[in-house]
Amino acid sequence: MADAIDPVINQINETQIRLSHIVKSMRATNKDTLHDLFTQRGLVFQIAQREKIAISQDELQKGIDQWRYKNRLESVEDTENWLSQRNISFADMAREIEYQILHERLKAQITAEDIQAHFASQKLASERREICWILVNELDIAEEIAMQTKDGRRDFHTLARQYSLDERTRPVSGYIGRQSRRDLPNDVAPLLFAAEVGEVIGPIKVETGYALYYIQQHCPAVLDEATEARCVRELYQLRLRREAKRNHISYPFLDSICMENSLTKEDVISSSEKC
Repeated sequence: MADAIDPVINQINETQIRLSHIVKSMRATNKDTLHDLFTQRGLVFQIAQREKIAISQDELQKGIDQWRYKNRLESVEDTENWLSQRNISFADMAREIEYQILHERLKAQITAEDIQAHFASQKLASERREICWILVNELDIAEEIAMQTKDGRRDFHTLARQYSLDERTRPVSGYIGRQSRRDLPNDVAPLLFAAEVGEVIGPIKVETGYALYYIQQHCPAVLDEATEARCVRELYQLRLRREAKRNHISYPFLDSICMENSLTKEDVISSSEKC
């Protein structure tokens, strides 16, 4: 009976991984990907039903043909074997393809105006600065290096190769790469994004010593193809989150299997006392 309620998902030699183990692990680490996956599917079908988005037989057949081509299923026998190996039916696969079509249809409702507005609201987060740095362990060394770079006596990149303690960036002249505000420490980001190209900022006390930063290039936010695709993904997820808030969502089955053989507070205390 336990196998029916809490099936074994994976087995490695004598070790069994049950569905409840996976669910509890995800909940313990706030990685509710299983919950999110099924919730998203339900929301997509709900929106499609409410907005009367219908998929024609031709669209569905085209999706099935593309799926068969992608998986190199050239014959009916190949298709049946593929489904049999995974213990799913053709109807299950057709339902999955229907979901994928609806998913793309809802994303296609996002307009160019929506994307422009979202991009504008996220513009600061999309900006980058191309940065090099020098990390040393003494303030007086950092101040001396800063003085040499700021008065033009020494080249910042040469000094980075000579003095920086960061083994990862020292061979590449202290080059960190293109950084967003979120990539940088909270107290450092405003200083670097206010600086001009060629300016040296610091010394600044950081966790591992004292840092000098060199602004190599400004990389303004640009609505290119990759950024547009990211905006579409974010807007789509925002729509699903808004839809989720309008609904009462629960996971009775997942909750029920987590209740099976759950440790009580007394069990935990007793176990710790034995140790």
